[in-house]
Amino acid sequence: MMILAYKLWPDRPEWWGFGLISICIWAGAISHAVGGFRDMFRLIERGRTIADQTQDAAEAKQARKVTTDVLRNAGMKR
Repeated sequence: MMILAYKLWPDRPEWWGFGLISICIWAGAISHAVGGFRDMFRLIERGRTIADQTQDAAEAKQARKVTTDVLRNAGMKR
């Protein structure tokens, strides 16, 4: 987009309208670049957060099977 804005920049005063278009294109290009960098930094931060949470997560432990005797001892079954 910036190349297009550069090419549209007028070389003579009677083409001043192309100057306005060029300025608008420059503004749009800069806006898109800033938005892209913002998204990139958010994605990097998200990856770091997920890595930290994954590292902190405890491994799953094996539970013993529930039998009738286990339920009776816990007072959940008569």
